[in-house]
Amino acid sequence: MQGNRVDCTAFVDAFGVLALGTDNVLEPQNGAIHFVSRDGALRGSAPSGTNAFLLGRYSTFEGVAFTGKSGAEAYSVEAWDDSGQPVYIGPSRSGNMIAVEDPLGGVAVLVRGNGSPVVENYDERGTLRWSTTLSSQLTAIGAFVVDRQGNTFVTADSATFDKSVVAQWIDHGGTAGAAFKLLGPQSEWTHLEGFALVRVGGGVFVHADTWWQLDSMATTVAPPPAWFMDRNPNMMAGFQMVRNGRAYGIVSMASGPDCTATVEIVTPSGTSCGKATFSAGPGSCTWANASIGYDGTFVQRVPPPADQCSGGVCSCTWHWWSGFFR
Repeated sequence: MQGNRVDCTAFVDAFGVLALGTDNVLEPQNGAIHFVSRDGALRGSAPSGTNAFLLGRYSTFEGVAFTGKSGAEAYSVEAWDDSGQPVYIGPSRSGNMIAVEDPLGGVAVLVRGNGSPVVENYDERGTLRWSTTLSSQLTAIGAFVVDRQGNTFVTADSATFDKSVVAQWIDHGGTAGAAFKLLGPQSEWTHLEGFALVRVGGGVFVHADTWWQLDSMATTVAPPPAWFMDRNPNMMAGFQMVRNGRAYGIVSMASGPDCTATVEIVTPSGTSCGKATFSAGPGSCTWANASIGYDGTFVQRVPPPADQCSGGVCSCTWHWWSGFFR
């Protein structure tokens, strides 16, 4: 598939169907999404100019689409079936939206425009479950995830701008807990470095100056387990759920001349269940080149020259191994 800038995405639903997209914010008319079966057959395509970040869910792809024009930032919430037919197209709203997976079904969306950020939760058909405004104590947003118990976790810079980390939980019913100071002043931290990884069973690993962990809905942190730090989380190319949410798939990209990714399967206690290596061909890779889909499919983008621009048009090529980590 092609677009005017290499910013390509690949997501997989529970049946092994892939949504392969080119997100093109600078020139939305070149955005595209193709829906492809596990054997490579084209099932359908979104209309030309569809510029969306769609997460693979059980039987749909759901996320947010860029709808702005002439430099204006605007987004809508959208859901598509695995044949490329729209299930739900929400209204275009000014501002910015970010979508993340809700492991209990659907997606959570962070809406940032005028005023305090808002978190919304949608089911797989695009129906709004709830909408909750975040505390005014949270300024610039860092981490935004939903844990395995369906609770949303957000971090941000403190409103006092002293490099403290403020956080807030929202339960799966949309009830927000009080904002709390997650960590005191950090030496280097800003919201740009703040992100979180979802733990098996519930809770998150969270990063500021260094890594911490906390249980679902907890307000105090603890050091992460040794097995997590031993695998150098700052250099992981991917940290995703596999085996129906019972284990971690840790993706490491090779730094040499070959686009090789190694995936290690690790239990919640840190026991390694083995590794598998995948190669999309010669050439260096970026960290966005590989991921594990909803059904355990491993997807890897082919490096240059297969992925390159010519005359203002860019192409992206993928390899995938269907259901490998089911």
